[in-house]
Amino acid sequence: MTILQELAKSEPIQNLVTAVKKPGKSAALFGVHKIHRTVSAAAFAMASGRSVIFVCDSDGDAYRAAEDMRALGLTEVEALPSREVTLLDVEGISHDEEIARLTALGKAARGQLKVVCCSLEAMCLFTMPKDIYLHRGIVLEQGGEAEIRALCDDAMAYKTASVCIPPCYVKQAADYVQGK
Repeated sequence: MTILQELAKSEPIQNLVTAVKKPGKSAALFGVHKIHRTVSAAAFAMASGRSVIFVCDSDGDAYRAAEDMRALGLTEVEALPSREVTLLDVEGISHDEEIARLTALGKAARGQLKVVCCSLEAMCLFTMPKDIYLHRGIVLEQGGEAEIRALCDDAMAYKTASVCIPPCYVKQAADYVQGK
């Protein structure tokens, strides 16, 4: 039995699981060191079977918490960075955080994560509704300019730029949204 499994069976974690099983209940843990919050959240996710949003002070803390949870043996965990997606290529911008954000959102939307670690800023960024996100992701696997325009229209309608498109369509998408 791993230390995380042992902690998941402990009385404090089981009391927390029991408390949040009631309809409409959630939990927050304050006043303890970051690593204790991290381990407690991982144990709670394991014990409860519920998804956990683990809010951290910064993106760096979110990445570290996700790494710590993976080291403890919890594999269904991702860090959600706060950087918003941009459709324009600007010199010097890395798209790594955008790809990480979209990957985490996609896994969360498909129910593949037990824990999402994020900063408050990342959690508050507006993103497309889950059904639109999943529907457009499937359509875009086949590509096509009409699908790209439809995706851009949805992004503008929901006032977000959180879209992921194949690199070969970036210029067309940027041209399409220019001035809208």
